[in-house]
Amino acid sequence: KGEYVQIKVADTGAGIPEDVIAKVFDPFFTTKPVGKGTGLGLSQVHGFVNQAGGSVEIKSKLGAGTEIVIRLPRGEGHAGVHEAEVLAEGAGTVLLVEDNPDVATSSTVLLEELGYRVKWVTDAESAMREIERDGIDIVFSDIVMPGKLDGLGLARNLRRSHPHMPVVLATGYSDASRKSGSEFLLLRKPYELHELSNALETARSSVA
Repeated sequence: KGEYVQIKVADTGAGIPEDVIAKVFDPFFTTKPVGKGTGLGLSQVHGFVNQAGGSVEIKSKLGAGTEIVIRLPRGEGHAGVHEAEVLAEGAGTVLLVEDNPDVATSSTVLLEELGYRVKWVTDAESAMREIERDGIDIVFSDIVMPGKLDGLGLARNLRRSHPHMPVVLATGYSDASRKSGSEFLLLRKPYELHELSNALETARSSVA
């Protein structure tokens, strides 16, 4: 029902295998090794389109290319999806622990939009050194990272050495999510601005 706007993107490339197509909308799905980059961001496209009341379909044939069709409901006037959401104004410095530069850049933009100052490091070991220098008010770390210590290990170390340091973990991988359980506050990728705001405020309140 109603009117829709359709966006179609197609190529004539190698195509996508059927077993991969079933996963391309999973958060940060990638065929690359850990530390070698993330996926195409299609999970964010899927989340945005569904939130707007639309749909996204992908068709592909090996050797014959891929086609993605996005349908969005035609709207009248301006209406923000989360206009009613009240975002808490951040204060202090967030230590962002993220090995992927593209994800780190996107996260920094969101954190600064919330009013936080951001320090970025690429691994858990660097994060521990930064925290020892003082000046960090909250840690926001990815779980899956290269190195001896992942984000979950970092959080556990901080719980012992800095029990009053609020920590928020993030992941787009279901296995990492199950591994962390309910031990720490977890934000699933892709996340929206209001979800990030709520997670940070919840973590800070829990150690206040």
